Amino acid sequence: MTSRARFFKGAVCAIAVGMMGAGFTAVPAGITPAHAQDYDDGDAFDQLGDYGDWVNHWRYGRVWVPRDVDDDWRPYSRGHWELTEAYGWYWDSEEPWGWATYHYGRWALDDDYGWIWVPGDQWGPAWVDWRQSDDQIGWAPLPPEVGWGGGGLAFGEVDLGSEHYRPAWCFVPLLHFHDRDVHRFLAPPSRNLTFINNTTRITNYTVVNNTVINRSVDPDRIAAVTHHEIRPVATSLTGQAPQGRAAAGGQALSVFRPQVKLSTRPVSPQAPVLQRGGFTAPVRAAAPAGPAPASAPPAPSNGAGVQKMQALQQHQAEEAKRLNDLHAQERANADAARNAELARRHQAEQAELQRIQQAQRSAAQNRAQIQAQQPQQRPAQPPQGQQHPQ
Repeated sequence: MTSRARFFKGAVCAIAVGMMGAGFTAVPAGITPAHAQDYDDGDAFDQLGDYGDWVNHWRYGRVWVPRDVDDDWRPYSRGHWELTEAYGWYWDSEEPWGWATYHYGRWALDDDYGWIWVPGDQWGPAWVDWRQSDDQIGWAPLPPEVGWGGGGLAFGEVDLGSEHYRPAWCFVPLLHFHDRDVHRFLAPPSRNLTFINNTTRITNYTVVNNTVINRSVDPDRIAAVTHHEIRPVATSLTGQAPQGRAAAGGQALSVFRPQVKLSTRPVSPQAPVLQRGGFTAPVRAAAPAGPAPASAPPAPSNGAGVQKMQALQQHQAEEAKRLNDLHAQERANADAARNAELARRHQAEQAELQRIQQAQRSAAQNRAQIQAQQPQQRPAQPPQGQQHPQ
């Protein structure tokens, strides 16, 4: 064994022992979790730098933070579900980086920074947990602690119905589950507490011919509600990353699924460091001796971000008021027992809304610091219509 191999083997063992000592749940034997490791230069994941920032996370290592998303954005919310012949239910994202982040790795909801993507090498049609009731269906991205054993998911002690994960869920009426604009019907996160308490887990992933199949949702159930037949679409493999959702009209759905192989290339020391409980800037190398530049680049302004957050909170307040009016009408038409239940539910949802807003404010501030610490020169955007090199 070379000295380099011994170094990385020792580092992995040290991290594993440290996490067990800190109270993290160990992954069962035979299960492969989604690790946060780096990739060789030229790997397909490198192009994600055009749409977000690669940073060093205190727990997961090298992770990716999406740029230019709303503060109440959730993974698996911009796109639609397509039933395919080859993979079962497949998430067809309209985001240009969705081919990677919704089919490899895991999403983590960090208490300080919001959503971060932890890379992985196992491809799947979607990596989400599922819940359903008679009239609602919901999905939430799997965190890195949920492993894959080659034949099924290993949740261990992870509870996606807990307070931490509740904002991650996307719930829609069954009637609109198969709509291409499904995001229009997403319930506000403050209602997820109610939906989780009234739904049952239906998650069902399996493997056929070394291919992950998502059979979580019964298409006959969706067809019965929508009164439209759900026909599986054909798929074809493509050699280049898509820039958005697949074309409609019954055409074969193009799937980009390169063979990803994790490597041990060291994490860049220039990337920002996301510490637990706060942001830490990377250690910069000393500038070479010489005359100082004529003028320093202007500091990034966060005024637009503040306005964006205020607009978001105003929208959430209006949505909360709408829900409050709806509950008031229901209380007027219900018996005393129903009134008491609605009052309890409304109070819980209001508390949930306040907690989510506080988390969003904190995450938005920390993400602004991440972008402020990025090197001044970012990769140039490719000309319109030009694909990234593979």
